[in-house]
Parts: sequence; structure tokens; C-alpha cells
Amino acid sequence: MRYRQQLSVETSTPEFISSDGQRLVDGTHTTEPLAASWPMTASEQGAETVVLSYAPADDRTATALDAESYRAYLRRTRDGPVTVGDEFEEFVNCGCGTTRDVSLRVEDVVGTAVVTSETRFIFEPRDD
Repeated sequence: MRYRQQLSVETSTPEFISSDGQRLVDGTHTTEPLAASWPMTASEQGAETVVLSYAPADDRTATALDAESYRAYLRRTRDGPVTVGDEFEEFVNCGCGTTRDVSLRVEDVVGTAVVTSETRFIFEPRDD
């Protein structure tokens, strides 16, 4: 699902609008109608790049994060709004059925603050 960010007319605070015309409020959709500004313009369609820091910062974690399958997984599971400073716990596949917990934090967003199927991820090691 795609979202675009706009300022609320009523409160002048940011809100997110889904591609099916519903507002995302506190993580849930409302059925309020959308203004006539839909569909999104090219510049509103989503984050071009999201920079994520990760811990633990070791070679096995870096290799697992670099896999295109993992990037596709993140695009599917994190589809929607992101904010610099957001942190989430994930895991990566280390082979032979083993996984490793990894902490990801949004460090920067290029473009709008919405992850889409076209968003590119850059991973940077972080020492916690």
C-alpha cells in the first residue's frame, strides 16, 4: 500500500493518506474521504532512499542485510510511513536455519517519508 504525507487541514499536523484514499490515523485507517489531490505526484510517491543503521555491526549481519531478498522483505513489511529515529527489531538469516536478531534505526530518508516497493535501502553499521 502506498501513502503520501500531507498537512491536516484541521490541525496543521502531518497525516498519511493511503493509495485507496483513506487516512492513516494512529496506525489505523479511517473512512473519511480524501481531498481531490489524488493520485500522488511523482515527487510524493515515496522515499527514494532510506538509510538504516544496524547493530550488531559485524560481517555476518552486513552480508545478510545486503541480500536483495532481505531488502524486498523490508519493502513489504515496512511499507508505509517512516520517521528518522524509528527503531525496530528484526532478524536476518545466517544460513542453515539459523537467525540473528538485528536492531535497525532510520537515520535518514531521501524523498518523502514513506517506504514503497521502489524504495532503496542503505545499511550503515552502528555500535551500541
